[in-house]
Amino acid sequence: MNLIFLLFLFYTNISTIFARCRIPSTTKKSPIGCNLDLTVAIDMSASMDSVTNIVKLSNNILSFLSTIDYHQNAYVAGLTFGASTIDASRYFNNYEEICDFIHSAQEQSIQMGMASANLSEVFRVYEVSLLQTKRIQNQKILLIFTAIENDDKDSIAAAKYYSKKLKAVGVEIIVIAFRFLSSQ
Repeated sequence: MNLIFLLFLFYTNISTIFARCRIPSTTKKSPIGCNLDLTVAIDMSASMDSVTNIVKLSNNILSFLSTIDYHQNAYVAGLTFGASTIDASRYFNNYEEICDFIHSAQEQSIQMGMASANLSEVFRVYEVSLLQTKRIQNQKILLIFTAIENDDKDSIAAAKYYSKKLKAVGVEIIVIAFRFLSSQ
């Protein structure tokens, strides 16, 4: 897997969302469209192939999250899946707390073992735990980083159902999917 290439594609897609949040030095107000509730869903399942891949992905995501200006009404939540359960944090408005959440989830996946995960459950947990906030004016963005390959048509149909439901209420969904090639 080439994480650098994948994250380049990710940065290219997400940069258009954050570009509108640049604040001119002549004003103290946030520009229209700058209010964000960003959720980063991170695959820590057996599909990630190894703990090393989870660590690399987590570090690259944290590197990106360190560039966000958390003082401009940008909130970030974490959602991790594949250790034993799907864990959702609350929304944080600082880098240190989201960093702690991701590192804790990473340690849990190492200690508990990488299990299987279901993408439809990831969407459902997001809907139940993170969609509704008091910041109704904020754009909701769900970024999913996953290596899950699922040929189960029922599971795919359920994931599509949830994604359509979330898009209908204004959630922007970006999925970054990748595959590991075994070195045999």
